[in-house]
Amino acid sequence: MNNRANVMYFLEQLCDVAVREHANQYVNMIRRDILRIINAVAPVDGSGAANVKVARHVNQSLSAYCRD
Repeated sequence: MNNRANVMYFLEQLCDVAVREHANQYVNMIRRDILRIINAVAPVDGSGAANVKVARHVNQSLSAYCRD
């Protein structure tokens, strides 16, 4: 599996633990930078095409943590 895809899975777990431990500053940091993270994991130039499915899946999961 691609290391960039692993970043997305790590962020999903980080948000899960942060919410449980009431450490919402981590969720806020991810919310602030999520577009930059996704662009790094699955860039539009096609170099991360294999990661698009993972990025979509994890982004969908993260949306539950990142609601205002």
